[in-house]
Amino acid sequence: MFQKFKEVKIPIQIFFIIWICSFSISCRNNVPIKSKQIGFYYWQTSLNLTSQKIEYLNQTNSKRLYVRLFDIDTSKDAIGNIQVSPVSIVRNESLWPDSIELVPVVYFTRQAIKSCGDLDSFSYKIEKLVSQLMLLNGWKFNEIQWDFDWTPSTKKTYFELLVKLKQRNLFKTKIFSSTIRLHQVKHRSLSGIPPVDKGLMMCYNMGNLKSYDISNSILDMDLIEDYLSTMETYPLKLDVAFPLFHWGVQFRNQKFTAILNDISATDLQNSSTFTEVKPNVFKAKQTDQLKGFLIEENDEIRIEDIALEDLKKAVSFVGRHNNNDSIHLLFFHLNETILKKYPTYELQKIIDAY
Repeated sequence: MFQKFKEVKIPIQIFFIIWICSFSISCRNNVPIKSKQIGFYYWQTSLNLTSQKIEYLNQTNSKRLYVRLFDIDTSKDAIGNIQVSPVSIVRNESLWPDSIELVPVVYFTRQAIKSCGDLDSFSYKIEKLVSQLMLLNGWKFNEIQWDFDWTPSTKKTYFELLVKLKQRNLFKTKIFSSTIRLHQVKHRSLSGIPPVDKGLMMCYNMGNLKSYDISNSILDMDLIEDYLSTMETYPLKLDVAFPLFHWGVQFRNQKFTAILNDISATDLQNSSTFTEVKPNVFKAKQTDQLKGFLIEENDEIRIEDIALEDLKKAVSFVGRHNNNDSIHLLFFHLNETILKKYPTYELQKIIDAY
């Protein structure tokens, strides 16, 4: 019935090439492809999701927005007693888009953790305020993130607080995530592992901002390569966040004075008040105002920004050392400056580097 096929002889060289190619394809098919979900932080007291911001989120296929609800800090009352209380509570001025998942974030200062007192009472107050904000704004959430740069001296209190919070009714069924700094990955035996479901690796703010001698405290590739070379063995699943922001760091008599948000080198180059004394460091020739910031004569401003290629290198390195097959890739943070500085096609280059 069937015509007999004519035997075809394949040269051994061609057969070898076909075999090698098929073996290579087979091996690649066994390597898990990393799934990336994109998200942003929103770190302003006024939550104003303009149509431009929502369009940007949609165009970058961003599905999550990590919103800072409030900070917990300390202050002194009239007679000098230390009070621990929430500050900079978010004010919502927007309708929440259905396409975006909300992840609330609560930030703790070191002084607050050291002074928080009874953890049952402290965790109850946090639960109550989070619940009120959710109800007031009609928000729902499946995950909440706790942001604190703990050290060996504060880890016991912080970890115990996380356990107490997880026992609260509002949080029992929620995913807990904690921000993780570089030093907490490298020195995990000393820092400990927080009792949460997953971590958020912060790949920014890694240098000593207040040091007069460093050039950039936001991103340092040498530190990333040193501190994250064993990232794949960290016992928590890690999402990762990268910086899109820039700022000026103000010094007076070589002493740190303030952070000047959204100040760029162009702002200073276009001002007759400043002269560049070394790369990305500008000195004030006279007292003046700059975008609402008071600058005194002889003050120095160090501009900290990140080149696109450096950011891509950092993203690529972390991608090679994070062994999770799915990840939330986050960016800090969503504001008008970022929309202008990083059009969607530029942001996609960074995303593709992972």
